[in-house]
Amino acid sequence: MAQALAEGWVRHRDLGHLNAHGTSTHANDLTEATALCLLAGDRASEIPVMSVKGAGEHMLGGTGAVEAVVMACALEHDVVPPTAGFCDADPACPVRVSNAPVTGYRQKVALSNSLGFGGHNATWPCLRTLHDRSREAYRWKRTALREETPDREAKRYARRILGAR
Repeated sequence: MAQALAEGWVRHRDLGHLNAHGTSTHANDLTEATALCLLAGDRASEIPVMSVKGAGEHMLGGTGAVEAVVMACALEHDVVPPTAGFCDADPACPVRVSNAPVTGYRQKVALSNSLGFGGHNATWPCLRTLHDRSREAYRWKRTALREETPDREAKRYARRILGAR
C-alpha cells in the first residue's frame, strides 16, 4: 500500500478509505488491518475500511474492475459504501470497518487491495483530484505532479522505487 501511494505521489495522510480485499478470513483480515496500521499509524482507526465482496461475491479476476467502479463512484459522491454482511468486528483488527454508508465524506484518495492466488497482490490508488476542479485540489495535484510534495518520506521512497530524480 505504501508503494502504491508513493508511486502515485500521494501522501498517506490524504488516504480517505481502503477498499480491503476482504475475504472475511481471520488471517486475511488481520493481515490487511496490520498493513493499514503500519501505513497510517495513529490514523488507522479513523480511516473507513470497506469491501465489495459481501455484496457481489468473489468474482475472481473481475473483482478488481467492479471495485474500481465502486471506488470512483464513492469519491465522486463523497461516500464510503458499507461492507455487506459485516456483523462483528474482530478485536485483533483495530480498524474502522464501514457497515453503514459514510456520507458527506469528502476524500482525495482511496486505496484498493486485490490479493490473488499464489501471492499475486496489487494495491492501486483512485484519485479524486483527476476530476475535481476546486482550487485546493488543483494546487494539491499540481504540487504532487511536480514532485514538490511536502511529505519527504513518501518522496524519498518514491525516488528509491522509481529511480526518479
